[in-house]
Amino acid sequence: MLEDKLLDDERYCKNMLESVITSKKGPIFLKRTLKLKGVDENFIEDIMYEFTEETVVELLNEIIDKELRKIKIVSLIKYLSQLKQRLVRSGFMISDINHIINERLDEIKEVIDEESAIEKEFKKFDVKDIPKQKLIKKLCDRGFNYQDVKKIVNN
Repeated sequence: MLEDKLLDDERYCKNMLESVITSKKGPIFLKRTLKLKGVDENFIEDIMYEFTEETVVELLNEIIDKELRKIKIVSLIKYLSQLKQRLVRSGFMISDINHIINERLDEIKEVIDEESAIEKEFKKFDVKDIPKQKLIKKLCDRGFNYQDVKKIVNN
């Protein structure tokens, strides 16, 4: 069977690497998938060297670019938390994720309009029946900055 190339782990690993990169998944996802398929550990280690740091950075930037185009009105903290969770689930290492996010934080902050998000959340509450401190706490619990919330609530 090996002579007929019916069980060619090396070629399977290369095809899987291309598939993982195309589907914007990370190296942890690739390694986990190959282990589940029963691929020899030596082939897995060899293919992991081909999943370069440049590839990881490029994939993370592509995913973040895509996410920034479809951003909703949310708090920055909540957005970053959700983005990190999504990228971890996609098989990227948290250290790589944090590095790229820190590099692009100013760009992300420009896209997110926290003031509009706070105002939108503020309008959801029946302000007459809730004391200001409770209102501020509820908005801060949703990931908004205390000073920004206080400014909106006091106006």
